[in-house]
Amino acid sequence: MERVLLWEKDIKRPNTEQQKVVGGINHVFYGERKQLLAPDGKPLERPLNEDETRRLAEIDRGLDYRVESAMNRLNGIERGGRFFTLRPRFVAQHGQVDETLTALRDTNTDTCLFREAVRDAYIQLLAAAFSNKYRDKVIQTPVDRPYQQSVVTREAYSPDLENTCIGVFLRAGILPAVVTGDWVQRQTGRTPEYAIFRPKRKEEGGLHHVSEEEHTFYTKETIEGKHFVIPEIMCATGGSLFAIEGLLREEGITPAKITMLALISALPGVYNVANNSEARLASFRIDPTLNDDFFIMPGLGDAGDRLVGKKTPADLCSLFRVLGKEFCRRYKDQVHALYSVTRETMPSDIF
Repeated sequence: MERVLLWEKDIKRPNTEQQKVVGGINHVFYGERKQLLAPDGKPLERPLNEDETRRLAEIDRGLDYRVESAMNRLNGIERGGRFFTLRPRFVAQHGQVDETLTALRDTNTDTCLFREAVRDAYIQLLAAAFSNKYRDKVIQTPVDRPYQQSVVTREAYSPDLENTCIGVFLRAGILPAVVTGDWVQRQTGRTPEYAIFRPKRKEEGGLHHVSEEEHTFYTKETIEGKHFVIPEIMCATGGSLFAIEGLLREEGITPAKITMLALISALPGVYNVANNSEARLASFRIDPTLNDDFFIMPGLGDAGDRLVGKKTPADLCSLFRVLGKEFCRRYKDQVHALYSVTRETMPSDIF
């Protein structure tokens, strides 16, 4: 059974300045960049030579500058910096950021490595977006002679996560939600609560969204007054976020605040969030534009298919079986918490 959550006509479109920025980016994307990678509309059937590689890098740096300038203007208007993106030059281990992004994008990355890259990217994003304080932590080492050795370490944490509910967007959102929940648990010492949704874009419109009710599980008490954190791998149009915000309003549920964590956001989607939501959007990377199918470009493809396969159903049992026993054992507390939300019987062999 499907429930309509969002109609495209209800979304406020980018303003004139924002349309000009997107138009300028698309002019480059469908002009010089397309001519370099797909001359005459046909994919290039050979590797780029050295000069072409250099030119592509120059084009993409120019696009990145346009995106960064747009983000700076947005955050200047907002005055709160609610549109956060992880830029390598702001991160000490910038090589790790670049390596992770390469693994996410590369068509040669297999399923196992793609899952690892998603996990690594979320840990980097969570640490950068939320760890704004530090505390001392005493740990013991394995050395106990002549006496037990202990050391004091510095641990990053965020008081902002003390009262958190994790929003799970099936299918692709299952792994990011579990990784985020585990990270929150390590920060706070307790397993967060979960709310499960299955928002889905209808083919006839990029912002027309419905919900599959058989895969939707939440209570008002779980979300009301909480910091509602939604790890959604892709923010192409922002439609999934708006759909769930509308659902919560309809149900009379008011989170204290909402943060969406996206690995890849598209600038048009960021503009939509700025114009239609009060949520904070933290992105591992912001890409310039979308294609006619509302896929982010250059993007990373269909995240759900790359994580769990094209034919895997959206129920927890099927998803956890595909992710494997090692994954379920590693995140045992989160798996238990998710099954408690659905009130389904957890398979005895899942671990």
